Amino acid sequence: MFASVSQAVASVRAKEHKDWGLKRKDKRDVANDQLLFSKVFNYVNQVLGVPSPELYLRPESPGEMDLANAREKAHLVPSFVVFSGLLQGRPEKELAYIIAKKLTFMRPDHFVRWPHVVPTVGELKFVFLAALKLVQPKFEVKADSAQGVAQYLEWFKKMVPAQQHEQLGAIVQRFVANKGEADIHKWANAVDMTATRMGFLICNDLEIATRMVQTEPVSIGVADPKDKIRDLVLWSVSDEYFALREHLGLQIGQG
Repeated sequence: MFASVSQAVASVRAKEHKDWGLKRKDKRDVANDQLLFSKVFNYVNQVLGVPSPELYLRPESPGEMDLANAREKAHLVPSFVVFSGLLQGRPEKELAYIIAKKLTFMRPDHFVRWPHVVPTVGELKFVFLAALKLVQPKFEVKADSAQGVAQYLEWFKKMVPAQQHEQLGAIVQRFVANKGEADIHKWANAVDMTATRMGFLICNDLEIATRMVQTEPVSIGVADPKDKIRDLVLWSVSDEYFALREHLGLQIGQG
């Protein structure tokens, strides 16, 4: 459901590049850029096969990497802005972990987890319920959610393409028929777990991955670091992990 409406959701808070302090002429050509970060970024992006964002570098500014939810006229142009923390002497495996985790959130169904797209897990609930009501107008929403849902619903009516309605309708029909319950907080945690697994998958170094997990900020809707590390340890010895690396022909971490 989130994949069906993610573009419409992102457009709510999208801003022009200039409003993010970005100039299109400064966009990096990652396919030909000889910078280590760009080489790793290009490689990981190709392996994961997710929608590729534009890339901008700000080596003079502190931090690591963030999403600029940008648009060019009516078209969304998601852009990654990279700061000094990833451009000054970071080892290749650390870069691989961070880039892979961030790129996992470029999946259409995960895109709504970017704070510049949907700020909180609580607001994600409004998005979910509005998507339900878009194709099931008689679906009842509790009073405490009605205003937030109504705002997104009006936006979806304008922005969700007609061809998406049919797809969304089939998903909602299965959800309602199975009397499904949506635990958005649990789903958000699962997305974070998935992204963490992808970081480890690409860097192929459990010690580095666990260290990176411990340094990540903890916030609402983000899985507990202890749970993420426990999940990584179990997954690192699973048949699924080794089969996936072999299938993807991964190179980082093999030497």
